[in-house]
Amino acid sequence: MENYSFDINMKLKRVNRLHKIKGDKELNELGIHVGQSFILEVIYMKKSCTQKEIADYLKISTSSITNPIKRLEEKKLIKKQQSKTDLRYNVITLTKEGTLTIKQMLSTINEIEQTMIKDFSPEEVNQLNDFFNRMIYNLQPEGSLEELQKEEYGNMYAESIEVNHKNDNR
Repeated sequence: MENYSFDINMKLKRVNRLHKIKGDKELNELGIHVGQSFILEVIYMKKSCTQKEIADYLKISTSSITNPIKRLEEKKLIKKQQSKTDLRYNVITLTKEGTLTIKQMLSTINEIEQTMIKDFSPEEVNQLNDFFNRMIYNLQPEGSLEELQKEEYGNMYAESIEVNHKNDNR
């Protein structure tokens, strides 16, 4: 088999970059950064949670999401209330505006994904998914796929926070 790895690697990077550029543009139009979108997704999935639960889910430190949470609260996308069961914690929930924003965000993500595969047959989409799953399986370290995905999700979040923090300090 010939060595196609450079070509495949470059195409994967290009698809990822184009997806990121499009996604970032759409998120900016909603007034949120990538890091904030991860936080909103976790709150949306869990309905209500603490800052620690969000950080644990994203596999990052609690302090690294303090400022993004503060900004989301200032934008009135989330609200914090003292826990009724443990007064040491604040419970974070989405506001109506936050729920609307996350639904718009998820719709936008779906539109981007549909655009990516618009000329593919359902069989080709399934085949592409199978190929990606095999690549993930081949590359994953010893351990479960679920752990790798959680680790990857947390790393993506950490990278987006770092970039957004640099942009906020300008």
